[in-house]
Amino acid sequence: MNAKKNIYVLYASLDKSLAHDLLRRLQLWEKEFNVSIWHDSPIFPGQQWKPQNLSRLNEADIFLFLLSNGFMYSEFIQQDEFKMIIDKYKEGKAIVVPIVLENCPWDVDFNSDDYDFSFKELPVLPEDGKPINKWDSSEKALAQVTDHVKRMIAPATEDGDAELSQENIADEKTDEIPKEQITLNFGERPDVDNAPKPEDSLLKEAEERRVKEEQKLREKAEIEKRAAEELRLREAAAAEAKKVAEEAESNRIALEEQRIIEEAEAKKMAEEAERLKEEAKAEQKAEAARKALEEQERKKKEEAKRMAVEETRRQQEAAAAKRRAEEEKRIAQEAKDRREAEEQREAALAQERKEEISGSETSDWTDREDVEQSERGTTKKRIGIGLGIAALIALGIVAFSLFNSSPEKPTPTLPRTNNATVADSVQTTESDTEVVSENESISQLGIGDTYSGGLIFVLDPAGNTGKIAYPEDRGPMPWESGNKIHEQLGEGWRLPTLDELRLMYRTIGQGADNSGEFADELYWSATPFDTYQARLLRFSDGNASYHYNKGLATRKFLVRAVRDFSR
Repeated sequence: MNAKKNIYVLYASLDKSLAHDLLRRLQLWEKEFNVSIWHDSPIFPGQQWKPQNLSRLNEADIFLFLLSNGFMYSEFIQQDEFKMIIDKYKEGKAIVVPIVLENCPWDVDFNSDDYDFSFKELPVLPEDGKPINKWDSSEKALAQVTDHVKRMIAPATEDGDAELSQENIADEKTDEIPKEQITLNFGERPDVDNAPKPEDSLLKEAEERRVKEEQKLREKAEIEKRAAEELRLREAAAAEAKKVAEEAESNRIALEEQRIIEEAEAKKMAEEAERLKEEAKAEQKAEAARKALEEQERKKKEEAKRMAVEETRRQQEAAAAKRRAEEEKRIAQEAKDRREAEEQREAALAQERKEEISGSETSDWTDREDVEQSERGTTKKRIGIGLGIAALIALGIVAFSLFNSSPEKPTPTLPRTNNATVADSVQTTESDTEVVSENESISQLGIGDTYSGGLIFVLDPAGNTGKIAYPEDRGPMPWESGNKIHEQLGEGWRLPTLDELRLMYRTIGQGADNSGEFADELYWSATPFDTYQARLLRFSDGNASYHYNKGLATRKFLVRAVRDFSR
């Protein structure tokens, strides 16, 4: 069995169609003649050609060059791979077969430092170097090329060679008889017995007929073989066409899948861009909300600061009012003491006068009554003058308190009136004493005091009117129940407004000393937030930003009722 031969086909990219047609024909012989048909990427114009498997160039026995303008003007003929193939040819290690596809300068000389080479020194296919594209039928030209290649790779024992050998043998056998006859005719003496006989002539004619019949049979077998070969080639071509169609369909499917992938990727990128856009919008919205919250907190702090300043001012006013009340109380006490001293002195004087006039005549009674009336008139005038002086002093103290409200400065002391001067001018009735006692009781009220069943958390400077808070919490309860708290505590008690809750927080709640004993919880207010919600205040920190649905029976919070009072 002959060693396997390797055929390597090289062609330009512009000749791909014709090259594939030739390759299909050659690949039909791979099993029959034990050969391998190799080909690589085509040679592209203006580009370096690189084999995918360099070892095949070293192992190839026959190189088929498909010569065209694209091949001859390519970079390949200047590359080391081309020189390596020519070196193998020069060394007798490979066969180079040039196949001319079109008119091109294939007969040019290749000169190098090592050798000179030209395709003219090789047998060029098709015969006479006629390009395949100049043939009437490219099929005939390719058939001639493939027949030549087949003769190169077919072993000597193939049927074709055997048939030729047998034909030569038959011809030799046919020629042997005349030769022997000639030899015999010239080497021996003629003998009558050896003369040709009619039977020999008949045998010779039969032999000739047999040879002709065999020749016809061989020709018929060759024709049938060629027809079978052509049928096989057509079937192979159809199979190859089907394969090409399937490859084209596979390529189309692959392109469609690639298009779908690209569209999906583009859609994904668009969705990602939209997501980023939405995130940017959300971030902007969150930033705006954060700034709004910061602004709200800033306003709350400013409001708290303002309220603290206001509370400080109110506390200062309350302290000033308390000092005024204490001063008024002290003045009233001093006036009372002076009145009592004057009354005692007046009583003593009266007793002396009574004793002086006890020995006088009864007839002088009328004159003494006139004198007493005159003295009483004088005493009333003196009392009026004393009260006027006290009023002026009180007005001065009030004015001084208004213009100097600092709690650290001492209140000026009222100068004492000379008892000797007004001793005879003070005489008080029981009604005057009752008025002073009532004013003294009112002036003693203050923030946080218990009055009329509640804790005072608002009081006017005169101490006549104010507001009181119920001494304990009620609830938790819904807003509707809190709004009817008077049904539980009695007439006058009501749900406080948000401002009243704030006042309670600052005066009797956690904002002060928490004398009202408020819990660190939310408290309902009567102030609405909108149609369906009411405002609340949290007494743990005075936060008044809460608002909840006031119509839900399940929404329950504490209630601290308030009531107005007046004296």
